Amino acid sequence: MTRTAFIVQLMYDAVSAGYMPMRNGEGFRAITGSGAEVSLIRFNEDVGSEQQGLLNDDQEAAFERAKQISRPEYGTRWVEARKVLEEAGFKVFRL
Repeated sequence: MTRTAFIVQLMYDAVSAGYMPMRNGEGFRAITGSGAEVSLIRFNEDVGSEQQGLLNDDQEAAFERAKQISRPEYGTRWVEARKVLEEAGFKVFRL
């Protein structure tokens, strides 16, 4: 990787780390090392979620926690939800 490409990647990662979905249909997709995948999707007054594949107990608990704290009634804490998923071993991407 060139130095310029590395700097661009660092900037992209920094912006993505603070990403907060603002429009309907935006959110996160998170993938485990074993290939299981979860999604959190913002809607007007709620957060949708999807799961494909099997999660271990820690990953399941993290996914449930991330779903809860990203909901409007719990403060719409998307940055914290991303951190919870990453700490459980998920690789998190923007939708």
